[in-house]
Amino acid sequence: MTSVSVAVMAHRVRAPLVEALVARLDRPAHVAWAANTAPSTAPEARWRTAAAAWSAADPGATHHLVLQDDAVVCRDLVAGLEAALDATPAVAGHPVSIYYGNHHGPSRLIDAEAVEAARVGASWVIGRTLRWGVAIVAPTAHAKPLVAWCERLRGMPYDARLARYFRNVAGRRCWYTWPGLVDHDDSVPSLVGHTRGRVAHRFCGRDSSALDLDWSGPIIDRRDRRR
Repeated sequence: MTSVSVAVMAHRVRAPLVEALVARLDRPAHVAWAANTAPSTAPEARWRTAAAAWSAADPGATHHLVLQDDAVVCRDLVAGLEAALDATPAVAGHPVSIYYGNHHGPSRLIDAEAVEAARVGASWVIGRTLRWGVAIVAPTAHAKPLVAWCERLRGMPYDARLARYFRNVAGRRCWYTWPGLVDHDDSVPSLVGHTRGRVAHRFCGRDSSALDLDWSGPIIDRRDRRR
């Protein structure tokens, strides 16, 4: 049975947002506070917070979920995520993003995946790589080696470091839940200089329960069109 521990990457300037996010979660969450008191756009400052969040993985859990403090979550998030992982044996060992965004550089591939997922009523999309850092879950066994290996990628954004680790070191592609269990709060000013409009392609809904979702639908893998 899958069990998921949770950590939140947080900054003090967003303390009320963090408090509300933690209160919404259906499991206790470790809050990894940024060491810098003022917002910083430096990738290393963000990585320090991410490293602390991943290092907080419970060794007794099978998976660890790291949320950013501007994540918008549905009800029963962790229980629903555990049910999704239990229902989909093929995802074992892979990182999972429970946020599928509408933004990541050139978006034609992302848009095509989203259109196909909506058309066939998919439950999962398998991407070539990890694209977003809003809400990532991975097997707990990856937490320590991930942090150690990503330390060397100085100057690289948090999500890009993880993408490189899972692709080049672990040899794993990223699975995305469809719909996403998390959205991005676009009303909150970015702490790292991102522009507005960074939201989910499809979010199950803040008032929806992740336990109500069916994970037996098709898996979209554009590398293997037979699936």
